[in-house]
Amino acid sequence: MLKWTFIALFMLSAIPVFAENLSLTKPENNAVVSQLWENQKDFLQKNEEERRALVADEKYREKIIHEPGKGTLPKPVDFEWKWDGKKAAEFTVKIAENADFSDAVTISADQNKINVANFKINQKYYWKVITVAADGKEAASNVYSFITEDQAPRLLDVPNVTNFRDIGGRKGLGGKRVRQNMIFRSTAFNENSKDGTVRGCDRVTAAGRDVSLNILKLKTELDLRSQNEVADMTVSPLGDQVKWINISTFPYDGAHTKDGKDIFIKEFRLFCDAKNYPVNFHCIAGADRTGTLAFILNAALGVSDAELIRDWEITIFNNRGNYFTHKSTFDHLINGLDKLGSPQVPYSAKVERYLLDGGITQKELETFRSIMLEN
Repeated sequence: MLKWTFIALFMLSAIPVFAENLSLTKPENNAVVSQLWENQKDFLQKNEEERRALVADEKYREKIIHEPGKGTLPKPVDFEWKWDGKKAAEFTVKIAENADFSDAVTISADQNKINVANFKINQKYYWKVITVAADGKEAASNVYSFITEDQAPRLLDVPNVTNFRDIGGRKGLGGKRVRQNMIFRSTAFNENSKDGTVRGCDRVTAAGRDVSLNILKLKTELDLRSQNEVADMTVSPLGDQVKWINISTFPYDGAHTKDGKDIFIKEFRLFCDAKNYPVNFHCIAGADRTGTLAFILNAALGVSDAELIRDWEITIFNNRGNYFTHKSTFDHLINGLDKLGSPQVPYSAKVERYLLDGGITQKELETFRSIMLEN
């Protein structure tokens, strides 16, 4: 499967002419395209009580991890076209957010179909196919467009790094959408140290680095693991062009201790500096420490209670650990926040109070929101 990545990028030597024997078939023009698998959508569309029961259901969790989609991978978009020319051709597929294709990604294909992952949520795209006809002239299809479904989370396919997703895409304060391609969460890019002295081996592959660096354009990796887990690490597994920051973090009820709160305040300030973006943060499994920080960040942006809970829950598609239930983990974070307001007060307001009580200024909050909320 081809990812949303540069396979080949080149300038065409001549202006291609429209060819009737090169026609686009899938996705249909103006189609709405889903990036979630049916089992993922089915879970997210259930009510909170039903989802809570499924999170605690070991048989259900074992089942969904092995179903199509393989956990938290996104459903790719299938592209297909017809070519009636006599010569077997190599095709150039161009996909862009702008109708003039000024920002086009170019993908080479040796057959008349590809699939591509990692599109934004609720985004219109344009696409076309170009090839070389038997007479040596370049021929182009017509232009089709499609829009990706407006449903979070935006899951991402980064080879060998699981539970990878964009925290953006949801609606936040004032109905403004949280910007995408800014903050990502995932599992770790490398294994934990086996002995606490030597760093663990890399998980991320060359293809994963390509997506992380050239497509997601990561600048900062915030590693939430302990010193024993990272051992002698000083550089990101993605390379020294990515700033690696290690802050050992305590999840859930740990966020409500003095030391734990100080840590989350320190982490939050990293997201108040535009120079750090795009940022990826993770622990080892991208579940507990990562889930706690993701909750705080999205709540500070005004994401609804329902979506905050769903974002934590979707990790069950990657984590089969029996401990990972609301009662054992998540509720401890919520119980501490509930002390900051009545049941009618949304978690966005409670997290704002949490951050302000910890020393974050109103100006820092506004800076973070100006970076992360669309105009």
